[in-house]
Amino acid sequence: TSLQKVAALDSKFHRHESNIQQVDRLSANAKRMEQQAEEAKTKIERAVADLQAMTSDFKTYKDQHEDVLYQVKMLNDERFPAWQESTEVQLKELRGECRELTRRMTHTDGETTRVSRTLDAIQEVTAKKLRATEEAVQAVEA
Repeated sequence: TSLQKVAALDSKFHRHESNIQQVDRLSANAKRMEQQAEEAKTKIERAVADLQAMTSDFKTYKDQHEDVLYQVKMLNDERFPAWQESTEVQLKELRGECRELTRRMTHTDGETTRVSRTLDAIQEVTAKKLRATEEAVQAVEA
């Protein structure tokens, strides 16, 4: 009868409307996940730049350390004890700076790894949400 057809069409319309709302929610979630992935990517890029700068600083300090070692070896006799003492103080300072840079590089490397893992997790969830969205769209179209 006509009333049954109208009721069936009304029910179908409400299901489609519900499916469209679900697709909208899934799309919004996917966009949010993409934004989070972009933010994580930016953090990784900054961490990599910081690590590269620290590596450069570390190489400079290492070169200075080697220069001081050479000077200490050349002036290791009794004729230059005051200069030798000053050089040894510089050497200790450089060693301390090298240890600090090594500690900072290790910390940055750990941060980079953590951010990278977060990015991988976000990308995995985004991919799942995108698949769910595509499936919902196909269901609505069917």
